[in-house]
Amino acid sequence: MSFKMGNLDNQTTTKGVEDKLSPNELKVMSLNRMVLHLSFTVPTKTISASTFKSGLYYLFTPCVFVLYALVLTAQILGVYQYWGDLDVTMENLFLTTGFVMCYWEGAYLKIKRDQIWKLFDRVDSSPVPDISNSALSETHKKIVKEAQSSCMKLSWFIFLSVNVGTLMWAVFPLVNLLVHSLSEGENTDEDTIPQQSEYKPWPYLMYIIWVPYDTTTMPMYAVTYIVQVIVYFAASLYNTSSNIVFLNLVLHATAKFKVVESSFLSMGEMMSANKDEDDKLEQITATLECHSGKETLVDEDFVKYNQLQSRTSVTDPNNYPVGNDLQLCLDGVFNSECSGIEDFLVECIKQHQDAIDFTRHLNHIVSPWIAFALLIHQLLLVAEVFQLATTAGTGFAILKHFMSIIGVLSQSLLLCWLGERLIQQSLRVKTAAYDCNWYGQSTMFKRLLLMVIKRAQDPAKFSAGSFFDINIEKFDHILRRAYSYYAVLRKMKEP
Repeated sequence: MSFKMGNLDNQTTTKGVEDKLSPNELKVMSLNRMVLHLSFTVPTKTISASTFKSGLYYLFTPCVFVLYALVLTAQILGVYQYWGDLDVTMENLFLTTGFVMCYWEGAYLKIKRDQIWKLFDRVDSSPVPDISNSALSETHKKIVKEAQSSCMKLSWFIFLSVNVGTLMWAVFPLVNLLVHSLSEGENTDEDTIPQQSEYKPWPYLMYIIWVPYDTTTMPMYAVTYIVQVIVYFAASLYNTSSNIVFLNLVLHATAKFKVVESSFLSMGEMMSANKDEDDKLEQITATLECHSGKETLVDEDFVKYNQLQSRTSVTDPNNYPVGNDLQLCLDGVFNSECSGIEDFLVECIKQHQDAIDFTRHLNHIVSPWIAFALLIHQLLLVAEVFQLATTAGTGFAILKHFMSIIGVLSQSLLLCWLGERLIQQSLRVKTAAYDCNWYGQSTMFKRLLLMVIKRAQDPAKFSAGSFFDINIEKFDHILRRAYSYYAVLRKMKEP
């Protein structure tokens, strides 16, 4: 068995990375690579080959961030202008903080793109351990393909949950404008946008801003609305991309531990089968001892005796799927004279160490993103629940706020659920290692297995910065804290 640990320091970077993709029949990270291409983070090989296309590609991000800086300034001025109105302030703060999170995620993808691409290369270079046991190899491939399928489903869910709400926010001002234009009839000037209130001239824009010009007349209204749409959809693009990339990597980290678990389970099955053959051999040997010689046995017994004796040789390396280039070098605990089963255990330990190392590197990348995202999710949830509970709007407005709540809750729940799933899967390695027939093996084997069990007792996990670990209990804490904030705001709203 040959298994590559992978070294992040020796992997390729995004500079010329399109020409160095590792060929892999599974194409494990193809979806994530495509997401980085579409989010204007890493250009494709075709774009990189053209100076003009590459220039346009890299021009998108600074242009969008310049537009966002203008919109953010207008939003802050809007908060100041309408500070006395709690409903208006909460809606403005919801979108302002949401945009800050999305554009921070886009900038974070840009900053960490080299490290993220290295993880892609690491997974693609060795998606499954290279082993000689075809049955176990197929099991590993099946696990990786299941992870790919889960990534595809998760990506579509994230895309729909984020962008359906975005579409609601984009269409709502136009629907509102159309309804009021029809209600005003012929009395409305074609160059003037009807207003609902003297002090709130924004019902036909996507979000609340304050600008030093009149947005109720054409073409200033159209220009302002188009800028808002561009900024909003770019924010959705960054939010969708970061969630798809990071959460898919979490799924692949979980799949690595599932591969380790399957290796230990396979080892246990082989050991059980080998033990059964040992028992049969002992029975035939006992039968031989009860007779004067082997000639008293029938030919069938002789054949079975010879077959079992050859198949149960503990020194035969073909009994277990061990590669030709195996190096036994784990801190001097064992040497090159180990038996086949101990060699296979060594490879399981290497797989386990690779999964732990991959998870640690991934946590180093996603930990700041998780911390900031969960903090903003709480603020967004409070603002939208408050808007939904206190604002008497049309059915379309209620649907808009409801879809926003679903989007925020789904992202928080996915983070916590996938973190819990990783913890539980990493703990299953301990159970799979203990359940093998270790009690009939050598002292060296028991020492190695004890090393695995002790290390697997500390589960792999992701953290939100250095504050707390991510698991399903944290989602309950998020909901409780958000409700507490909402109760305070509701109390302030009451006369």
